[in-house]
Amino acid sequence: SVFIRAADGAVYGRVSGSAGQAAAVRSRSARRGGRRLRVGDLFGDLFVVRQPHRQSLSALWEPVRAASDAFVAVRVYFHSVLRRAAQSRAVRLEGREGEAGMFGYVIADLARLAEGQQTRYKSFYCGLCRALYRGYGPVPALALTYDMAFLTLFLSALYEPAEQSGASRCLRHPAQAQSWTQTAFTGYAAAMNCLLAYENRRDDWHDDQKLSAAAAAGLLGPGAKRAAAQYPEKAAAIRAALQTITQAEEDRTAYSEAPANAFGELMAELFTVKADRWTPVLRQFGRSLGKLIYFMDAACDLEEDRKKGQYNPLALLGAQSGADFRPQLTLLAGDAAEAFERLPIVQDAAILQNILYSGVWTRFEAAFRTKQEEPT
Repeated sequence: SVFIRAADGAVYGRVSGSAGQAAAVRSRSARRGGRRLRVGDLFGDLFVVRQPHRQSLSALWEPVRAASDAFVAVRVYFHSVLRRAAQSRAVRLEGREGEAGMFGYVIADLARLAEGQQTRYKSFYCGLCRALYRGYGPVPALALTYDMAFLTLFLSALYEPAEQSGASRCLRHPAQAQSWTQTAFTGYAAAMNCLLAYENRRDDWHDDQKLSAAAAAGLLGPGAKRAAAQYPEKAAAIRAALQTITQAEEDRTAYSEAPANAFGELMAELFTVKADRWTPVLRQFGRSLGKLIYFMDAACDLEEDRKKGQYNPLALLGAQSGADFRPQLTLLAGDAAEAFERLPIVQDAAILQNILYSGVWTRFEAAFRTKQEEPT
């Protein structure tokens, strides 16, 4: 005869076969009021022993149950840490404080978008987040930028590939499923996001010697390696452009446009996914947008860079405030807009125009509005 013995020592009668095991599990679940079973309890309920040996085997089971409970506790803890990190990062993005370095400028001005447009825009962002999580893991997903969501939306609007959509939960939204949209360009943008996030943290370590940046680069490294294996030419171009920027910024004696031109070439490379009739215009657009981002970032960071003694091209030009550089930034934005208008984009054109004509100025205006509102 056999007995089913639960982890708490309760014996569920004389049974045989899988039917008896299922009955024991149902009985235990009912006794718990329908609450979810622990891993240890579940295995305890299915632990079938012969009557003469059930006491000794039950004693052997206790360490197994303890280990399984410890595993569940650790897993829940790390999931909660990742969820809090994702939610914290979501607050920063939705608050438009942006991300570190030259990322976080190409975002939408949500206040000027209709509700349906906001939903569409966020669905591409969620689709990119989903691709990052599934392809590269939770850490790269936390390094998601709206810049690469713009890249996905932009290329999809130009080439109009087939779309996939759905709704799912994630670390950032564990309770409520979020709508997502993906196209053939989502995976490409996810790979570029991995490469840029990794290089951005490496750049932070080079500039400020931050241990947090070094740790983040280490966590992002495996995903960046996979992305580089998928797109070796893009990875090489990104690394070459960033090395040019680093070398040019080491000379702090004279102003040079070499760093801005290098970042422009980096962006031009990102926007050219294949050689076709639109390649020259896409490279011009990416180059102009990259130079705008570089100088806008320099304008926003001018005061802080002066305090830290770090390189800033506007400081070498003798600018007193980054706000004074707005006319030049307007010209650069005009160059990007001129290239954009030459492309036959109809799908999601209103969202892209919102980003290029209004959203890119969000961080710039917020930075100097905050400084002007500070009490003297």
